[in-house]
Amino acid sequence: MKKMLQAVVSGLAVLIGPPLLSFLYYFQRERHLHLNEAARALALSGKPYLICLWHGRLFATPALLYHGAGVYPPGSKKAKAIISLSRDGRVIAKIAKRFNIDVISGSSAEGGQSAVKTTMSALSNGEIVCVTPDGPRGPRYHASGTAVKMARELNIPIMLVTWSSAWALRFNSWDHAMLPLPFGKLHYLTKGPIWPNETYGNEQLTQDLNALTIEADKIAGREPMIMPSAD
Repeated sequence: MKKMLQAVVSGLAVLIGPPLLSFLYYFQRERHLHLNEAARALALSGKPYLICLWHGRLFATPALLYHGAGVYPPGSKKAKAIISLSRDGRVIAKIAKRFNIDVISGSSAEGGQSAVKTTMSALSNGEIVCVTPDGPRGPRYHASGTAVKMARELNIPIMLVTWSSAWALRFNSWDHAMLPLPFGKLHYLTKGPIWPNETYGNEQLTQDLNALTIEADKIAGREPMIMPSAD
């Protein structure tokens, strides 16, 4: 009975998710893309890079990736996304495909080596790949996994992406997932390129992405969900 209920819920999520996320994207009172010139140049370069964002800021991202505005060149290939093989991951993967986002199945917890190999191949072939460095199980707002290592080995940059809105729901999930509500002001922030050297690791990626997310929350007029570092 439990498995049947889970299957029904998953099916409804796949059915309702894409139109709901599209509705929430289009029916914002305002949408702002805060993009520095270096990130803009990277997006227009046509070269491969890794997009990194926190797992809790996924909900407003598929529509942004679908339109590609400011994240990669108009008319270019859509981004790929690394998504876990978990039950929730399979649901997210089906929703992502509805937004024309190609899926690389795997994570640090399951199917990791295969996902890394596929990601390295995609990046080597000039693709753009999106990854949540704190997924699929956390700890939230803390980077782990191989994103920095892959970027360093292939000598490709990282672009950080996040969003915020004062008019949004926050779920009591492990990742503190946020869902924008309609008729609000949606703020997207990007930062890049970041070229990881030998001293740039997951701790620095954590600090940079947290700082960008805190900035997004402040611009949106909401209390930052990540506490600033004391130093």
